[in-house]
Amino acid sequence: MIKKRSRITETLDESFITGGVILMSDISKYSNKESSQLDKIVDGLTGIVNTEKIDYALSANRIIKGIFSKSFLESLKIEWNQFVQKGQIKSNYEDTKSYISSLTELISYLDNDIPNDDVLDTLRRLFFMPALIKDDDSHDLMAIEYIRIVKSLNSSELIVLFTTFDLVKNFAGVDVIPVDQWRKNLSNFTGMMHIELIEVHEKKLVELNLLNKCIYQDKSGVNVEPYYRLTNLGYSLCDYVKAYEQYKE
Repeated sequence: MIKKRSRITETLDESFITGGVILMSDISKYSNKESSQLDKIVDGLTGIVNTEKIDYALSANRIIKGIFSKSFLESLKIEWNQFVQKGQIKSNYEDTKSYISSLTELISYLDNDIPNDDVLDTLRRLFFMPALIKDDDSHDLMAIEYIRIVKSLNSSELIVLFTTFDLVKNFAGVDVIPVDQWRKNLSNFTGMMHIELIEVHEKKLVELNLLNKCIYQDKSGVNVEPYYRLTNLGYSLCDYVKAYEQYKE
C-alpha cells in the first residue's frame, strides 16, 4: 500500500511564487486539498534565481530571501516528517485552523523580511508545539499569539528575553533591584558587555509586555519577582518555546 504523504510534505510540489514572492492567499486555497503545501513552496522558491533581471536590487533581495526560505522550509519539511514517522504529531492536526494559521504566519515572515536565524529557530519551535502536545488544544490559540510576538522581535531582543528566562533560578527570592544592576547582569550573561545595549533592546520587550516596566519616579528600579523582570506573558512564551526540547530527545 502506498502511504499518503502529509499536506505539509506536498505543499512544496507546486509553486506559490509570483516574481519571487510567496502568495499568502494560496495557503488557505490549498489548505483543504489532499495535495500538500511545503513541497510546492520550496519548488517555487527554486525558480527565483531564474527570474529576469528587470530590477537588480529587487531581484537580489528576492534571491536572498528565496535562498533562506527554501533552506528553512526544506528542513521544516524533513523535521515534520520525522515527527510524523515517530507518531508524535496530533491526529488530523493538519485539518485544524491552528495549523493553517501558524503556517500562514510563518510564511508571511519569510515573505516580508530577510529571515534571521534566531527568529526562525524560535518560530520553528512555536510552529511545532501545538502539533506535538496531544490531547490538549488549549495552547493552540496562544501559540499563534506567541508567533506574532516573536515575528516582531529581532535577534538581540530575543537574546535578552531568553537570557532573562535562563537567569530566573539564579536570582530567585530577589524583589526590587536597581534597573542598572539588572542591565549589568544581562550584559554580562548575553555577552553584549554594555548596559546601554541592554537598555536599547529592552524597550521593545517592555512595549510588548514581556518585561516589567521600570518603577519609581526616576525609573531607577525594577521589580524582578518572581521571574527576574519577565511578565507572566514573557515567562510563559519562553517556557513554551523551551518545552520543544523534550520532544526532540
